[in-house]
Amino acid sequence: MEAELALLNYLGKRYMPSMKKNKITEYYLTDVAHWQSMDFNSNQSLAKYGFEGAVEIRNWHELEKQKKPDRMGVYLITRSGKFPVHFLENSTGGTRKGKRPTVSLEELKNKWVHDACVLYIGKAGGAKQEKTLSKRLSEYMDFGQGKSKPHWGGRYIWQLADSSELGIYWLKLRSHEPAEVERALIDAFFEKYQQLPFANLRR
Repeated sequence: MEAELALLNYLGKRYMPSMKKNKITEYYLTDVAHWQSMDFNSNQSLAKYGFEGAVEIRNWHELEKQKKPDRMGVYLITRSGKFPVHFLENSTGGTRKGKRPTVSLEELKNKWVHDACVLYIGKAGGAKQEKTLSKRLSEYMDFGQGKSKPHWGGRYIWQLADSSELGIYWLKLRSHEPAEVERALIDAFFEKYQQLPFANLRR
């Protein structure tokens, strides 16, 4: 709820008389137009939209349990643009039904989005998946360490040489569907860059 209230404050009081808080929050979180003004190339911009975390991937498992998000929601994997990107020949990720996640370097280069710090947009929980952000992100981090976990999405992340230094941000949700918020974020990203985030393979 804290993140959603932060969003309400950011949107301003002019909407309050005509709409209930839940309606305002739900409308803007699932509306592409709201996310179009977010800077997908600035980690600092994410906090204005209710995102928390800023935890490096290498520190996820050491993070205290009470500091991990215990609700459904959406999450972002981000990278600072200070240094040139380098790709690995082989992914560090685990397998899925015996299949390795490694793709060609050419594919990775073609998928790279310049001037965007957001590399992947994911979701946790909702009508079709009873998982918290903490559980889903733990599966994702384990997959990146070579374990066989149910997180095939976002696998291109594990062919980045600096994947352990990437940032994790999350937005906890209480009352509406993470899949709808995820879709709105991806659509807003696509409208800005005319391509999907680096590690998202479908809208």
